[in-house]
Amino acid sequence: MNLAFAYIRVSTDRQDLSVEAQTLSCQRAAAYQELPLAEEHLFAESNVSGRQPFLERPEALRMVQLAQVHLAVGDAVTVLVPKVDRLGRDTVDVSNTARLLEELGIRLVLLDINVDTRTALGRAFMQIAAVFAELELSRLRERTKAVLDQKRLDGYLPGTLTYGWDAETTGEVSAKGTKLRRVKPNASEQRQLRRMLHLRARGRSWYAIAKALNAAGVRTKQGHAWAGGTVRKLLNSRTVQDWRAGAV
Repeated sequence: MNLAFAYIRVSTDRQDLSVEAQTLSCQRAAAYQELPLAEEHLFAESNVSGRQPFLERPEALRMVQLAQVHLAVGDAVTVLVPKVDRLGRDTVDVSNTARLLEELGIRLVLLDINVDTRTALGRAFMQIAAVFAELELSRLRERTKAVLDQKRLDGYLPGTLTYGWDAETTGEVSAKGTKLRRVKPNASEQRQLRRMLHLRARGRSWYAIAKALNAAGVRTKQGHAWAGGTVRKLLNSRTVQDWRAGAV
């Protein structure tokens, strides 16, 4: 029996990449190819990054395992994927996934470029599409980093508040309706930061620094006791490194 499986991945709220939109795309492709696509053969990942290796995703692994069960009894399995970047945004992993499915005897069809990866031409198109998917993600990260860097330079707080600084509202609101906050130095906490850096420069371990802070009654931003890992993460953070270099 020839069966269709559909693999869907969602890591964004973009309407064109919603579970519903991807499911409809796969259902139409299955109907066109006259392949039955049962509800239990729809595998949808939610909030999963395309950088995560394919077989480390729970639904992807479950799909491959179920496909192997069907193959063992003589069924043929075709996996429909709406877009190459739903399979992954890492070129090497996409290539390895396609090779694995081929070795298992599973047909892989990528709907956005309309190719069957069992053919040489199909594999070539998949590789090109995967490169552009990875490039798109890299450019998105660059743009996001540039925006966050500018916010930091302007004194706005784009994320979690770092020990050594406090935040005050500016009265401004972002395009998404979020109240903007501006960072300001916390003198007492920055004295402790200098102490930590001094102890580290003298060769003290992360654990020893945490122990010294706890013994002095100093607490973290959240009011907790210090741990060696917490000290390490704080002193190695970009905010503290920039402050130490005089950029903050």
